[in-house]
Amino acid sequence: MPASSRCSIRAAQALRLQQAGWNSIGRYVANETCCTNDRSGPIEPGSAMKTILDKNPAATDRRNQSDGKLRDSYDEVYRDEPEGLSKLSLGRWPRNRWEALVHAFPPDAGSVLEIGCGNGIVLHHVADRCRELAGIEIAVNRCRVAEKNLADLEKPVEIISGNIERGIDKADGSFDVIMWADVIEHVVDLFAAMREIHRLLAPGGTLLTATPNVAYLPRRLQLLRGRFPGTSAAQEGFGVRPGEMYDGGHLHYFTCSSLKRLYRQFGFQVVRTVGFGRVLGRLRSLWPSLLSGSALLVGKKTAA
Repeated sequence: MPASSRCSIRAAQALRLQQAGWNSIGRYVANETCCTNDRSGPIEPGSAMKTILDKNPAATDRRNQSDGKLRDSYDEVYRDEPEGLSKLSLGRWPRNRWEALVHAFPPDAGSVLEIGCGNGIVLHHVADRCRELAGIEIAVNRCRVAEKNLADLEKPVEIISGNIERGIDKADGSFDVIMWADVIEHVVDLFAAMREIHRLLAPGGTLLTATPNVAYLPRRLQLLRGRFPGTSAAQEGFGVRPGEMYDGGHLHYFTCSSLKRLYRQFGFQVVRTVGFGRVLGRLRSLWPSLLSGSALLVGKKTAA
């Protein structure tokens, strides 16, 4: 049977399963390995499923509802966020995710996009290395706070209220650096977000991703004790703030290895992994997959 026919059959099977409510199985069938005309290999992650969703109004409605629930949750959590920025300590090894982003940020970036820019603290600290700055944030109140906190910068700044998974109105290759810290674990459609990041990043551009490391030694020990190693909230993910989702809204859990695999799958070359923390931060970077509770992965978009 021709490869194109097999792919069509897979897509049709996935559509029937999805319409019947078997969403997870439908995604598996849509993404299962499919042969091309000249050689065997996996189809682009999520590509068949994206086509199915685009042709299924009910599925699109569910995605819109999911976006609304996420926005409502984060609006509640950050409803009373104050204006003003704290000063990061940049003269030492990074102790937290914001300092890690600034630490790994290129010296001359041109244009930068921060996904989940929060109150604008990282953009403010890298502004002297950029010509243009942009941030996207799902929480409406945080967008307003970021705009006010960055208003005094003497260069173009754009804060976008939206969700990276749904795309933003920018041309291909618009940014030299894209960064996000403790955001990737919150997105619903990880593959859609990675496709959009790849589209927006210029060839040779830098991608900086900081996220909790579920393979951190204390979390491994928690699993051995039969306890869930929450990466945001205490009490096995149940110690959340009012309005917050389970384990702080973390939907995905990464090891350094799986994050590197994600980079390679979407056309990014892994450059280095940075471990960090409040205590013995530099030591954590010697073996970040085991010793760092969170890790920063630096990558470059490979040439087309």
